[in-house]
Amino acid sequence: MAETESGRKLVVIDVEGATLGRAASLIAKRLLNGEKIDVINAEKALVSESSANDYKIKSERGGRDWGPYMPRNAALWFRRTVRGMVPRKITRGKLALGRFRAYEGIPAKLVGIPAEKIAVRTLAVPHKYHTLREYSFAQLGVKPKAVAHRVSKKE
Repeated sequence: MAETESGRKLVVIDVEGATLGRAASLIAKRLLNGEKIDVINAEKALVSESSANDYKIKSERGGRDWGPYMPRNAALWFRRTVRGMVPRKITRGKLALGRFRAYEGIPAKLVGIPAEKIAVRTLAVPHKYHTLREYSFAQLGVKPKAVAHRVSKKE
């Protein structure tokens, strides 16, 4: 844990290999308890194939001019999942989301800080799954870019 400028403890969580929804629910709970959390390797979170198909149907439902607007960046997708588990329309939820950031990869400012591996049950071996990065490339039509460490919230 590192100290932030506001005096809060910064918790860095690595979600590589964790199931998207289960990791997001644990992170949402900790955000509501007042922790400041940065998630790294958001693109390596796992999405089951059945969930991926549900997301694809939802993303094709709308259009470019009307919603639902589905993010294509893996870090933004992780942030949206956490946002859905937090009461974002009340003050407590807005403050909780303000303490959360998700990154693809490991940004330079978090390299020296030890990351906590989130303890969630992963998917069974015969179960078909995709990483969030593969899902965003294959299902949503995003072309891979050489840009590393995209941040989910502008600094």
